[in-house]
Parts: sequence; structure tokens; C-alpha cells
Amino acid sequence: MEFNGYSLTESYEMGKILFIHGEYEKSLECYNRVLEMDPLFAEAWYNRGLVYGEIGNYKEEICCYDKAIEINCNLLEAWYNKGLSAGGTGKYEEALKCFNKVIEINGSFIEALNNKGLILCKQGKYEESIENFDKALSIDEKFIQGWYNKGLTLYNQEKYKESVDCYNKALELDMEFTSAWYNKGLALFNQKEYREAIKCYDKVIEMEPEEPLHALIEKGKSLHWLKEYEDALECFDRVLSIKPGHYEALNNKQFTQETMQKEQS
Repeated sequence: MEFNGYSLTESYEMGKILFIHGEYEKSLECYNRVLEMDPLFAEAWYNRGLVYGEIGNYKEEICCYDKAIEINCNLLEAWYNKGLSAGGTGKYEEALKCFNKVIEINGSFIEALNNKGLILCKQGKYEESIENFDKALSIDEKFIQGWYNKGLTLYNQEKYKESVDCYNKALELDMEFTSAWYNKGLALFNQKEYREAIKCYDKVIEMEPEEPLHALIEKGKSLHWLKEYEDALECFDRVLSIKPGHYEALNNKQFTQETMQKEQS
């Protein structure tokens, strides 16, 4: 594709369109052309970083965000996406610095609060994590990911009842949120509310009929503890029919069979 004759603005806009259509190499060519004409175009550096992120070149991605930030230290999107990239590659402290900068620029940026909460959760800083989800939810009480991620964090603290309450809030907003149904089931299982847990897993199986492996295994485990062994085995066998040799299904099937034999002897 020829760029000679195109203005800076035309090349920049073309880069954005090509990115949207997944033509990443051509999009990069556009941004490279733009930056040849104007090396201080912060938004072009930022968009170039987005392209590198899509093709999995995270080192170049972060370099582009750094260049954008060097030119415009208040470019919120560059700080935010640098935080996402850093967090995704396990650089949690760097990610936190970025999200803190975003929040400093715009304290109502709920996605930054949410992602800061997720990083803190991964670090085991659960109370701080929940504070950030609560801040996000105080801005928008219908922020579904805030309820869901708060539920995950409470689950990690073994606060299962509170965790269920958060998943319920998420499900009030979207009854087809399969991850919320699944994790609600896990929390109920840990409270030994096996029947209620099964209802959640059934919802997941209903919504993901092609490959509901994890939900089938967890349903089987709940049925095991209800001593409904034949039904439990059916769940594990269904997993094995979809994915033969599935380690967790084989282990749970063996455990259930051994339990049945002990109770029959």
C-alpha cells in the first residue's frame, strides 16, 4: 500500500481504520509514516502501541506507550493500556503505578479502579483490592465486573456468603453471566449447599452446552457429597466423552467409584 501523497491526518486515520479491520501490519506502516512526519504525535505512538499489543509484541507495545507518555504525561489512555500490558505480563508493581496515575488524572475511571483491584487481589492484598472495587461501585452501582471481581476476592478470603451476595448482584444485571453462575456454585459448594450449587452449574451447562467441562465436574463433585453416586459418575463420564483422558474427571470418577465400593462392602 502506497502512502506517498497522503497527509499526516489521512495516514493517521487510515491507521485507525486498518487496526479496526485487523490489518495490523498495514496499520503499523501508517503509524510509522505518521511518526516520520511528526515524531511528537503522542496519540500516534499510543495507537502504534495498541497494534503491537494485538500482535503480541508487548515489549514494543510498552515502549510506544512510554514514548506517548514522555510527550504527553497526561495521556490517560497510554497510562491505562500500559497498566494492562504490564499486569498481563506479571509486572504487577509497574501496573499499579500506571493505574494509580490514571486514577490521579481521573478518579472516576472505573476500569482503572477495577484493574487496580484485580492486581491487588493477585498480590493477596484482599482488603485493598475490595476498597478499589467498592470505589468503582460507588461511581456506578451497575458496574457488573466490579461485583463479579469483588465476589472473586471475597471467595479468596473464604468469605463465601458475602461472595455469593456479590455474584447475585452481578446476575441481577446479567442473568447469562456464566462465570458468575459458575463461581457462585463454587462458593455455595464451600458452604456445603450442594443442591443450590448444582442449580448454578446446571445454568452454566444450559448456556454452554458444547463444552461445559468445569461445570460438569463441579456438579459431579456436589452429587458425590450428596451420595448420589450414579448421577455423579454420569457427569464425569460426560466430561470424558467430550475430552477423553481428562485428568480431573478421571480422578473424581475413581474417587466416587472407590467410595461406592467402600459403602457397599
